[in-house]
Amino acid sequence: MNLQQSLANVLRALRSEIGPQLSSPRASATLGSVVNVLTHLLVNATASDSGRCAPATASRDHAAPRDGEQTSIYRSLIDEASVPYGHFGGKGNYARLQARVEAILDSNDPQISQEVANLIAWEKSAIDRTVLEVTKLLEPMSTHCELSASSELSRLRQQALETYLRTKYPCHPSLHVCGFAPLPGGRSKSTALVQLAGCQELPPEFILRQDAALNATGGPSVIGEFALLRELHRLGMKVAQPFTLERSPAVLGAPFVLMEKLRGGVASGLLQPPYSRRVALSLAGELAKLHSIPLSDNQAVTADHATFDRAAKLLELERFGEPWREPYQPPCLAVRVALKWLRDNIDLAVQGTPALIHGDPLFHNVLAAGDELTGLLDWEFAKVGYPAEDLGWIRAAVEGRLPWAEFMDAYRATGGPNLSREQLDYYAVWEALRLTSMLARSNRLAASGSTQDIEYTCVAFHETYIARQWLSASVARVAGA
Repeated sequence: MNLQQSLANVLRALRSEIGPQLSSPRASATLGSVVNVLTHLLVNATASDSGRCAPATASRDHAAPRDGEQTSIYRSLIDEASVPYGHFGGKGNYARLQARVEAILDSNDPQISQEVANLIAWEKSAIDRTVLEVTKLLEPMSTHCELSASSELSRLRQQALETYLRTKYPCHPSLHVCGFAPLPGGRSKSTALVQLAGCQELPPEFILRQDAALNATGGPSVIGEFALLRELHRLGMKVAQPFTLERSPAVLGAPFVLMEKLRGGVASGLLQPPYSRRVALSLAGELAKLHSIPLSDNQAVTADHATFDRAAKLLELERFGEPWREPYQPPCLAVRVALKWLRDNIDLAVQGTPALIHGDPLFHNVLAAGDELTGLLDWEFAKVGYPAEDLGWIRAAVEGRLPWAEFMDAYRATGGPNLSREQLDYYAVWEALRLTSMLARSNRLAASGSTQDIEYTCVAFHETYIARQWLSASVARVAGA
């Protein structure tokens, strides 16, 4: 039995024999990540055996590995993740094309901009094909998820939380935490559903949101989120009401906040279009409401949240480029083009009036009950910025469900500011590059062996390709391809 057959048999067994027996949401989410990683291993192994992929090539934005660097299974998998380029001659051909793109960009010759557009279109077709192939392989598993018995770690956290709450609410001596279930998802925060009895000051079910020990996305602490959520709830935004904040890590190992449990479930999978058109249009209205809040009226927004001047934007853009000087990232022509195009057009980044923005309003951070939007989650990236930043961040996901013009009509009809087409296109590129850079940092953790967390390893594959698909599409739009 060859490698491909062995991996295919393992994947079939995981889906048909293991998946249906799992009752824990976290176990099912972990199995999904394992299947994701094994699927990509299967695809890359097949590509390597067919001669489509060559060893990694050094370049200015994709350095050769340094002697003595730590190696791991994660590093090996990521180094082979060049499937898109295998369809068009492998990494050797890619290295020649990348050198040509760099020469074109460095020359600043407008006469040859069409050649860049053609190369970006070439890469986009390769990435589109890969995403299609891998998505077909990652079929949903048949699993039945219920709240299962707590693990030993969850049991200890449940006991510590109960002790804390009895101290905080001494008037309720019969207070008892009768359920504590970690919820899947989230990489910079951990989340659990808590079930409570004997306390009239808190609901019988609420959410515990806590800083994670490992935060690859760069999101701030829940300490900063608490005041903002309280203010947004007061202003009528569809957010969970925060009940209490604990700053000390002594209770559960990190700061945490207790907040309202909202109705519904997430409106899509990670980096996926929304399940409902009506929910997408409702999000347009909710973002319009957010972007219309006068900054002077929002006491929760401080100078620490402000990153809207030209110098700050250039510094942020420089950070986007940092991961591409690492040896762990599969190559991407669109990254090189996007970095230069965004620098050359930086004035578009600071066009218009700053506002409070969410920073990550993708649909896996949106709760919905059927076609009704019930809440907007995960405000860790909220800041003073430009409305086009939020819109650029979700544009590719929206376009997977409905025309962008329809979404923007709903946004303006609900009071959203008028934004230029040029700035909307600019931030579609900016935010796709930001997402790609964030995923690249997660890849770095997996590749270096800094984490054994299967969720980070999972991100190194399917979600990375989706982010590059969004980036290539956004760059192709402005490049005229």
